[in-house]
Amino acid sequence: KIDRIDEYNGQLRIIDYKTGNATLQELTPASIDDLFTEKYANKSLQLMTYAYLFSSDYRGKPLVSGIHSFRNSKAGLMSLRLEKNNTIVPAQLQEFELGLKALVKSMFNPEYKWQHNPNAQYCNFCR
Repeated sequence: KIDRIDEYNGQLRIIDYKTGNATLQELTPASIDDLFTEKYANKSLQLMTYAYLFSSDYRGKPLVSGIHSFRNSKAGLMSLRLEKNNTIVPAQLQEFELGLKALVKSMFNPEYKWQHNPNAQYCNFCR
């Protein structure tokens, strides 16, 4: 769930608090497509999903989606950076929607064989 939505310096901010570590590299995908294909982009995918879900309430103000990592609190809010910009624009949300629809459609493809990742690491609470 989204941890916080606020307005700061004229920008709407969607903030996810993380007790673990997050890096700027994880929040700087090369493209919208990378959100769906690159393993390093899982946090970026989460932030973009939050922005997409919030976009129906988008009030025409600049929209930023980011992480505040408690392990890296000196970094402050680390924003998702698409196309070297931390402001998410409507065209990016539209492109993301197309990718999201394709992902969901692929999940319902009966020919796709779901496989458990034998190298998956679970937290102690999930075992």
